[in-house]
Amino acid sequence: TDMGRHHTDGRNCCALSYRLEAEETVFEWKGGRAEIGVGDICFAPAGVGFSRTTKHDAVLVVHFELFGADFAGIEVFTPSEPETYRELFQQILETYEKNAPDRDCACSAILYRILGKICVEKADGNGESREFARIRPACEYINAHYCDADLTVAQLAALCGMSEVYFRRTFEREFGMSPKKYITSLRIKKAASMLEADYFTLAEVAERTGFCDAKYFSTVFRRVTGQTPARYGIAPCLMKSRWRR
Repeated sequence: TDMGRHHTDGRNCCALSYRLEAEETVFEWKGGRAEIGVGDICFAPAGVGFSRTTKHDAVLVVHFELFGADFAGIEVFTPSEPETYRELFQQILETYEKNAPDRDCACSAILYRILGKICVEKADGNGESREFARIRPACEYINAHYCDADLTVAQLAALCGMSEVYFRRTFEREFGMSPKKYITSLRIKKAASMLEADYFTLAEVAERTGFCDAKYFSTVFRRVTGQTPARYGIAPCLMKSRWRR
């Protein structure tokens, strides 16, 4: 992008971008302002409008849906090894352009690697590291077992050697949502992907994503996405990822 000021109203999706080039690039939003440099990673939440002023910049950007999260403004992260992140963003672009049958799943897998690396690096490099380090066993367990219907917050707290109350508070400070809400968001994202495949029955989707029955799954799915699973399967537009350079 060449010199100018560009305004973006709140999108209906999140954006994660990597700056390939940046000359006097500044983001401004309600209550905040950030200068962006080469190698910086910028997260723009859904629903947050912002203005970007720059002499020149070039980016790799991923658009995606994030359920159950609430962010007030843009977040900027300066990685210690930016080239590693650049390679991952480039992999997403190359994977997308190949247009293989598993394109969206493959792109999502790389996106999760990026988000995971950011979480680990932020935890190791700022004042929140002790708290995040304490709940990391639970985070890793959630990512591996979130489709387990028997998964409980008490079980996760025990993995971290914490009381359930203290674990909930620590988790919410780090993730901006409760453990239960975070698990539900992962389950719904997985369910949406299965519905898009148009291969599984509603009961199978519910069972494979950790819900006790199809009726309860339908209730939660509609509450989170605003659509019934049946309608989503017909017109899967809410969660479909959009990737562009």
